[in-house]
Amino acid sequence: MKYVLVFRPEVRDDLRDAYDWYESQQAGLGDEFIDCVDDLLNQIGMMPESYAILTSPRFKKTGILIGE
Repeated sequence: MKYVLVFRPEVRDDLRDAYDWYESQQAGLGDEFIDCVDDLLNQIGMMPESYAILTSPRFKKTGILIGE
């Protein structure tokens, strides 16, 4: 079963910042970063049970919600 990933607004801001940083390091690297993130998010959406749920307080919440 495929799930829908819902992002909080700050996730998009974080991804944009990361993209900009990678692009500043090397042209095209930001696109590679986004491709990797996209691939991983597709995997999570297809098989969320394959990934651990982290509840430790040392981890910042990601702002990504998974729902059917």
